[in-house]
Amino acid sequence: MAEPEEIDPGARMRRWWDARSPGGFVVLASAGALAIAVGRFAPKLWLFAAPPGDFAEWSRARSFLRQCADPLTAAADPACRWRLLPPLVAHALGLSGGTALALPYAGLLAFVLYWVHAAGRLLADRLDAFLLTLVLTTSGAVLTVTGWLGLNDGFYLLGLTALAAGTGWPSLFFSSLLAPWVDERFVLAWPLALLVRAALARSPAPFRRSALWAAAGLAPYVGARLAGAGAGWDHTSVTFVHNAMASLRPSLAYVYLGWWMGWRAGWVLLAAGACGWVRRDPRSGRLGVAAAAAALASVAVLAADFTRSTGLLVPLLLLAAATWRPRGGRTAWLAGLAAANLVMPLLLVSGTNVTPLWSLPVELFRWLRGPGS
Repeated sequence: MAEPEEIDPGARMRRWWDARSPGGFVVLASAGALAIAVGRFAPKLWLFAAPPGDFAEWSRARSFLRQCADPLTAAADPACRWRLLPPLVAHALGLSGGTALALPYAGLLAFVLYWVHAAGRLLADRLDAFLLTLVLTTSGAVLTVTGWLGLNDGFYLLGLTALAAGTGWPSLFFSSLLAPWVDERFVLAWPLALLVRAALARSPAPFRRSALWAAAGLAPYVGARLAGAGAGWDHTSVTFVHNAMASLRPSLAYVYLGWWMGWRAGWVLLAAGACGWVRRDPRSGRLGVAAAAAALASVAVLAADFTRSTGLLVPLLLLAAATWRPRGGRTAWLAGLAAANLVMPLLLVSGTNVTPLWSLPVELFRWLRGPGS
């Protein structure tokens, strides 16, 4: 009697993914990765259900809701004064309260959906694309958005991914035109995303055209900021930078912890990708590594939410996965990195505040028991 054929679990999983339509795969992979990540690192539901208090989870929500009611209000947080696109959209749609606070989650979902689409195309392997997405969704950049209300990071991360991995001039022009009005972090990571796009294209001629399209899209935002500074009416930005510099020293001891918590095991992939980039193309690779380091260092000076800000390296993560050929196979390594992220604890570091994230069963128990649990 013939022995039953052993089926490799990875091969079985690949066949299951490959049986899905492209759209079905994108939806299933996005929903699955987000569900696993939030199940392991859940938001504090009991704080979400409580009235706004002196909690970090509500701090940005209050300012965002004021902007949704009046996008040009002087009562907005100084850090949000130029982040006009989401509140303008909410205001135009008549969103307020809970419906307005759902907008950031819509942005996060759009980002993850697009990420899966781009990863599937660049990695040419659906299982690897799903595992890479799981590394992404268990990162501080994604989980900060799920854990704090009113953060629209998903929209600017969508813009960064489109700039780095999109095809055609619309992804260059419109991402550069719109994403800066969501968050200034996009501008800090803009050079890195362009260099990653060039590395993925592997041709210098398209890079020059890409840079021109992207620069044309970015010009209105840069022009508005320079005009505001030159005319002397952008006092809130000057005050914000001054306050950020003043509060930097006590926060310095927490920078590296915040950065580590941003990606945890994902740093292995980022480091491997950066080293491989330098080996393949020393000039472009060094420029890319310098752009990544400059973006991360500058945002640490200007913003104290260290874990959240590691999302600036999203373009480098995508390039690293698309070009990584480790011994033992990429699938095994990505599975190991995703598993390590799920096993390791996650702390959201903002200034000197350190917030642990617990699993969904724990947070459901705390929610049912009430704030005192």
